[in-house]
Amino acid sequence: MVSIDDAKREWRALIRKAEAGENVMITRDGKPVVVVLSAEEYERARRSAASWVDQIDDWRAGGPEDIEGLSDAELAAVREWDQSPPKKD
Repeated sequence: MVSIDDAKREWRALIRKAEAGENVMITRDGKPVVVVLSAEEYERARRSAASWVDQIDDWRAGGPEDIEGLSDAELAAVREWDQSPPKKD
């Protein structure tokens, strides 16, 4: 982890670390605020997230037959997730 002040001074080195595959966490007052990562890693994460969202959307669009075979705990987890308030930016 690197403070914002250190990141300003070491920006070029942080870029090289990210290009080499290291994710660099930048903090403000000791709390993580941003991560510097390579474009390749960003694209991988973006594709993975999009795929996951598509899978959830497909599952949610399905009918009751999609829930057959799920345990009570799994059904409870789905219900809890479905009723969670949306995250605020």
